[in-house]
Amino acid sequence: MNRYRQKKNKGGYQEIATTYEQAVFKVIECKEGGQVTLTKPKQNKEYKLLLEYPIYKDLKPGDLIHATIKRSYFMCIGN
Repeated sequence: MNRYRQKKNKGGYQEIATTYEQAVFKVIECKEGGQVTLTKPKQNKEYKLLLEYPIYKDLKPGDLIHATIKRSYFMCIGN
């Protein structure tokens, strides 16, 4: 992730699209280190997020949260 941030700051990646998804999500799994798996009720699609401390400590499986998820698609344009 740090390498991606460095490349993006230097202009090595170009963002080609950004999508936002706003909904009520259900917490499926919370792993140590901030990995959280969410899903929309009545859908099978899973969203895996990496959250910072202490946000992920407050979540537990079964919680419902209202959130907006931003997803950026990018492509590499150099070394």
